[in-house]
Amino acid sequence: MPAETTREQIAQLTARLDELGRAAEEVRITRKTLLELPDPQPPPAPQLADHPAYQQIMAVFATADAPLRARTSPTTSS
Repeated sequence: MPAETTREQIAQLTARLDELGRAAEEVRITRKTLLELPDPQPPPAPQLADHPAYQQIMAVFATADAPLRARTSPTTSS
């Protein structure tokens, strides 16, 4: 009886080892495929507006020494 149990365990472990070998091969293939892919190119930089108001706003942001806050207009009640 112990010999039969041992054979069953060997068969189970052999099957598991085969599964793991196939999974490892799939990982190797995936790695090889990923390494062959070209490096992604960064997206082009957005074109900035040339309007003078935009340039003035950007100048204010660039020279600000402290956080800026937007001012809200007073609401009028009717």
